[in-house]
Amino acid sequence: CKSCPVIVVEDVALGGGVVESYRLLLAQKSEFMSRFHKSRGSSNVRVSPWRLVGAQNINNSTSFAREIQYKSPINTPLPSFVRLKDTRVRETQSCELIGSDDNGCAESAAENLVLVIDSRISFLDIPFATSFDVHVRYVLRQVETQSELTISVGVNFTKSCMFESKIRKDSLQQLHETYSEWAKRASATTVTKIPKNQRTQNASAVAAAEEVNVAAEEKKVK
Repeated sequence: CKSCPVIVVEDVALGGGVVESYRLLLAQKSEFMSRFHKSRGSSNVRVSPWRLVGAQNINNSTSFAREIQYKSPINTPLPSFVRLKDTRVRETQSCELIGSDDNGCAESAAENLVLVIDSRISFLDIPFATSFDVHVRYVLRQVETQSELTISVGVNFTKSCMFESKIRKDSLQQLHETYSEWAKRASATTVTKIPKNQRTQNASAVAAAEEVNVAAEEKKVK
């Protein structure tokens, strides 16, 4: 299946649980994402606030969304007639926190917490940019006092393109490199900054949802 997701990172241990890892890597106050993009040569990085798009539902999940924009260097070969050195990139991210036990109870579900980040990435300036986009999924699962990270990627074509095979091959290679590095830095960051005696094992799913709800926090500040 050409468009099926490919796992590039599987079950990488992070130094804290889902809540702590979210705080360090993905929360609005975290600079991890911006620093990561800048470390890879990107510029003009802008990360919008998370906004609530779905309240807690029957599956005990809470959904948020945000947008990340930056200018990224082009690291894959382009046709000789194209002289671009960088491209504008837009990432639309959705975040869903799922926390329920087998009986659908969120209060006792700390060990079942799952955080799913889906990212749709568009490269705005490269040739055939309107023909495809990239899908990245980050999944964090609570495992005792820590969490495990899995990242999968896919290249989705919405229009016919004579260079589809080459674009898919080059993109997957670059994505594997990028998100393997992302996972490596994420693991190092959480291990370094979360002492063992502060790692949470029994935080409730409701408390975790409050951590993810950046929109509510910003409203309090205002």
